Amino acid sequence: MILTGLSGIVLIEIYAAVMQLKFQNSNNKVGKGFAVLGIYLFVVTYCKPPRAFRTRRARTRSRIHLTDISV
Repeated sequence: MILTGLSGIVLIEIYAAVMQLKFQNSNNKVGKGFAVLGIYLFVVTYCKPPRAFRTRRARTRSRIHLTDISV
């Protein structure tokens, strides 16, 4: 799971770098749009793991009920 995420981030970083290199000094708006898409893909991939990789334990553990709190 970690290797899959890391390889995805590496591939997206390479894609974003190549697109920036090719289109940073051009007037091609479509190319610049795809360069921005690479940045957005990186942010989404880096910040939020896919729902399939989150375990049930991690999802239910964040819920705190009033009955769980002892005074």
